[in-house]
Amino acid sequence: MAKTLDILQLALTRKEHALSKSLAVGIILCISYLGLWLLGQEYDKEALYLALSKRFILGDRPFYDDINIIQTGQLVSLPLFRLYHFVAGGFEGMALFGRHLYWLLMGFAVILCVRVGGAAVLISSLLFIVFWPFRNSTISYYSLGLSFFLIGRLLGLTKTHSLKAFLNGICDAIVAIAFFPLSPAALLASLWNYSRCADRKKLVFSYLSGLVLLLVSFFIYIEISPLKVIMLSMVRLQGFGHRHFLSYRRPVEILTKIVHYLASPSYFFVALSFPLILRQKINLKLQRLVFALVPLLLWWPNRADVGGLASHGLVIYLMFLVPFLMPSVKAKTDTRKWFYGLWLPALLAGFTAACFSNTNIGAMAIGFLPGAFLALFYISLQSRSAWLCSFFILLSFFQFQFPVKYSFSKSMSWIGRGPFKGILAPCETVIYHNALISDLENFSAPDKRSLIIPNDSMANLASSLRPGTNNLWQLCQFTDGIPCQQYYEQKLEQMQIVVWIDRAVHRFKQLRQEVENRCTLSISKPRYEIFDCSSESGKLPLRVDAAPLTP
Repeated sequence: MAKTLDILQLALTRKEHALSKSLAVGIILCISYLGLWLLGQEYDKEALYLALSKRFILGDRPFYDDINIIQTGQLVSLPLFRLYHFVAGGFEGMALFGRHLYWLLMGFAVILCVRVGGAAVLISSLLFIVFWPFRNSTISYYSLGLSFFLIGRLLGLTKTHSLKAFLNGICDAIVAIAFFPLSPAALLASLWNYSRCADRKKLVFSYLSGLVLLLVSFFIYIEISPLKVIMLSMVRLQGFGHRHFLSYRRPVEILTKIVHYLASPSYFFVALSFPLILRQKINLKLQRLVFALVPLLLWWPNRADVGGLASHGLVIYLMFLVPFLMPSVKAKTDTRKWFYGLWLPALLAGFTAACFSNTNIGAMAIGFLPGAFLALFYISLQSRSAWLCSFFILLSFFQFQFPVKYSFSKSMSWIGRGPFKGILAPCETVIYHNALISDLENFSAPDKRSLIIPNDSMANLASSLRPGTNNLWQLCQFTDGIPCQQYYEQKLEQMQIVVWIDRAVHRFKQLRQEVENRCTLSISKPRYEIFDCSSESGKLPLRVDAAPLTP
């Protein structure tokens, strides 16, 4: 009788444990999905990537009408956005569609991860959907590079055969196109993985076939040679402040930043406490105390970071916890497989991404994400209650990634029209977005272009005309050394409308005079003015709204 009661108690405990884990997974999934609709994000950054897709759908040519190094990611996803444009009959709701694409891609990575590691990795793998690179959960060059880098590494960890090797090659080709700095790590990891298999020649051939096939198809699709893309990218990297990105100074600078991040006392406490407590089999209550303190100690150094990179700092901390955690989980999982298949490629990917990007820490965290997942997985394996530690670390990502500038303390409203339709935003953003779309509807001509001064991605996205400049924030760094004002003056002759954003008033006084001489002021609002530069501009009456805009 006593034995039966013990068995029943054990069964109930296991059932309760499974239910609590399921509840935790449900909470994370719900918050991450609602984040696609409810959480305010950096709309100017998100608009940049959407505006690139939109201009290509409208007929602009890659690397001719827009020359920048970030457009390759949008070219990879362009067929899907074309399909959306065809089905929806326009660009309304385009932002929400891009967010769902990213969420589904990372969700697929979670499914693959569970196939490789079983149910034990489920909570840890949710890191993939709660991490938003640069606080943007949309399709972009870095989100595509990250998702396919993850999928490729996880495919390499599953049971290998020719089809999977071929698909892995396609994934690594997308990584090379979308976010090239991650591709050396992807290529080396795949070749190392397949070279250890019995039928290595067949697998390597299948992998290289997928890689080469997609790369060749891509360059045929965009009708431009790979050499030209590489040369343009090199020139733009030089102009973007990376004059020494191939010198020894760049890696030294990146290593210094890593050391700076890891110099936190809380990181050292977490790193040293795991092996000391777990290997010595110290009291269970003390273990639980450490697991309860870990999320707080990893969160504390980043608590005041409002620049959007706090979550990236947490990824770096987790990445370098893995070597300290490995000895305590050797008996519970194949640490060698995970270390060589995931952690080492992530280390190389993060380092190369930081070296070739102006956003050092942000790009580094994108490459390090698989290693951060591994840390959460190893923490979850420590004891039956250790998974709660991973759960609270995952929740801290939401706190870090919630933009300070778009908090619920401000008045919020739903955007009811345009590419951002269906997304909750601050009222001032909604008003600006709706007014801009309404005003720009008065100007439409397939063969004309708009000039936004200074370049504003949301205005480019709202306009039915194709933009007349490179669609990038740092516009002047991508004009071959031409000063901004001179560059705008050259473009002015080809424009139908000029949208003058208020923040440019004091910056381009001479250009303002030139615009007023050539064009007619048609619409005047507190945050922007629209000038009509067409031959029929005199037919449009001036619309002035000096009062604050209302919804």
